[in-house]
Amino acid sequence: MAKQPARKGGPGVRINADIIRTKRIAKGWSQEDLAKESGWSDANMVFRIEKRGTASLESLKKLTDALGISIEEALAPRTTCPSLSLEMVRFPLSLPDFTGREDELTRITTRLRGEGGVVGVSSALQGMGGVGKTVTAIEACWEVKDDFPDGQLVVELRGMSEQPLTPVQAMAQIIRAFHPETDKLPDDEKELLPLYRRVLTGKKALVLLDDAKDEAQVRSLLSVPPVAFIVTSRNTLELDYVESLRLGVLPPDEALTLIRGIIGTKGTDDELRTVAEQCGWLPLALRVAGDFLRLHENWPLPKYIAALKDESKRLERLKGKTPDRDVEAVLGLSARELTRENAELAARWQMLSVFPADFDSSAAAAIWDLKTSEEPDTAEDELTALLERSLVQFDADTDRYSLHDLMRPIARNAFDSVKWYKMQGNTRNRIAAAERRFAHFYCRVIFTANALYLRGNNSILRARKLFESEKINIRAGQAWSVQYKNLNKLATQLCRNYPLNGANICILWLPPLEQIRWLEEAIFACRKMRDESGERTAVGNLGVAWDQYGQTRRAIDFHEQYLVMSRKAGDLTGESAALGHIGLAWTTLGDPHKSLTFHNEHLAIARKIGNRRWEESALGNLGIAWLSLKEANKSISFFEQALAIALEIGDRQGEGLSLASLGRAWGKSGDIQKSLHFLEDALVIAREIGDRRSENDILISINHAQKHINSM
Repeated sequence: MAKQPARKGGPGVRINADIIRTKRIAKGWSQEDLAKESGWSDANMVFRIEKRGTASLESLKKLTDALGISIEEALAPRTTCPSLSLEMVRFPLSLPDFTGREDELTRITTRLRGEGGVVGVSSALQGMGGVGKTVTAIEACWEVKDDFPDGQLVVELRGMSEQPLTPVQAMAQIIRAFHPETDKLPDDEKELLPLYRRVLTGKKALVLLDDAKDEAQVRSLLSVPPVAFIVTSRNTLELDYVESLRLGVLPPDEALTLIRGIIGTKGTDDELRTVAEQCGWLPLALRVAGDFLRLHENWPLPKYIAALKDESKRLERLKGKTPDRDVEAVLGLSARELTRENAELAARWQMLSVFPADFDSSAAAAIWDLKTSEEPDTAEDELTALLERSLVQFDADTDRYSLHDLMRPIARNAFDSVKWYKMQGNTRNRIAAAERRFAHFYCRVIFTANALYLRGNNSILRARKLFESEKINIRAGQAWSVQYKNLNKLATQLCRNYPLNGANICILWLPPLEQIRWLEEAIFACRKMRDESGERTAVGNLGVAWDQYGQTRRAIDFHEQYLVMSRKAGDLTGESAALGHIGLAWTTLGDPHKSLTFHNEHLAIARKIGNRRWEESALGNLGIAWLSLKEANKSISFFEQALAIALEIGDRQGEGLSLASLGRAWGKSGDIQKSLHFLEDALVIAREIGDRRSENDILISINHAQKHINSM
């Protein structure tokens, strides 16, 4: 049988892996030994070559030199069937740097080989454009090619093109692959189908149907055992007896391996991880970015990373030399198909582009302005329709949806893909409306999280989970309110409401400087709205934020303003809070005697108005002051009273603070073991509720206590 000549221009050539393996074993070499003899530092190189049966000409030369055989001897023989048309026989070569997808390949190849050695089953690979469906399918085909000796075919169905292949055209291609001499074939599918089945019946062949549009295009092509099929499509296909497998983006480690293999030694791993992240871990984008960096020495990694960080221009930096390497063009095919087939759904998909992070169906319903009665079903149905087209992603673990980062600008300009489309002119208004609803919805979300916090007990854990899952969207909503506060009445209101409706959430889980920015904007909004009560609260919370930031004297200025404003308005709750914060500030500044006066006033007002949370706070603050005065026993009494109230009202944060204070007080009194007991209990709560500031302070106290024990 004739040897296959070396083919230039591709990523590699097919080799006879059995010859390589046999010669290596005859020399008594392991794969690692052969890699070393061939001059490779990567010990896995031989493993990959023997597994895939492909190698670059350079790699093949190194292998044959090491083994002492000729290149011709190592080349794979042709595996064509005499009756097959050559252009339909060969799969494209598998990529030498194909990375990952081990689980998916195992599932596909196991399925294709069939249980008990029976072939004739099918697999369908689905996923967004650029995710690697075709290359994964090709890799699987090469792995099982020996199980299909009667031929291996590829049919390009062109499902995303303006003129997809019809089932009749696809059948005709397959028939002529086996019988090139065939002249005219019936144009009617019903007439052609029996002939198609007769041609394939009894053949152990493998057919890759690439880029299917929908079920109608491929259903009649399947189920001709023992022929097996692999179908790739961007759309979810409901096909009987076909195993469907959805491909996602690459895991970060595999993405790094892929781009490092393309680029070589250029850049650090951290820089390449950043590039991979900006590419959204999408294989096509990784290849385009890797090729660009490999070929352009005037683009160091920091410069390229900076260019990618601008989302509005990122796709411009991910354009290869050919249309199939243009990320925007590849992804845009899905947008074009959607706008032509379902304009209303396309409009809703476009509105999803306002989400900077993942979201749930209730958030989608909100920006789509669905009526309450129809929200659950309609939102889920529409999201499911988008998921079936691979236009959104879904995480089953969190029950949340998302747009791929590179798909977001495509969605925002969805109607640009179809010239003169009637809905194109409404894009700006549609996006603006979605942004307003988005900001309004997430202001309600932070309000809900704050209400859960105030409910106490384990509800604070639900508050934390809600905030953690939505914090990116919450921040984006607040940023929108700031951007439009002078132009939009709703924006002005939201600019006020975000930090005030989520006051406890902000204090516990936002960095101080971010709190300060939010609160300064809230004060501006309150003054514009003539909301004296809101302004008062914002001023007081601004003092807390400055105190957290370590600017205690500046914090006192705001607390004193808050006190004056509260007394003028007859706001006893505000007055009580201001007194407590001023007292704490003076303790921090080293004057606990002065702080006692403020804390006693704070306690008296809290008890007068029956505010147990503020009473707990006042008792704890008094304990801190007495501990600063080296009155440990007296401070313990106050901390124990504060702890009792915290347990009564379910204040988990207050409980943790009181336990930590008791730990420090018992340490000062000399009972280190008791001190550690309280501190460790406090540490559990701080970590549970995500109170990072308290956690850090508690760890320092525990370290001091342990050092004291070790020195004894």
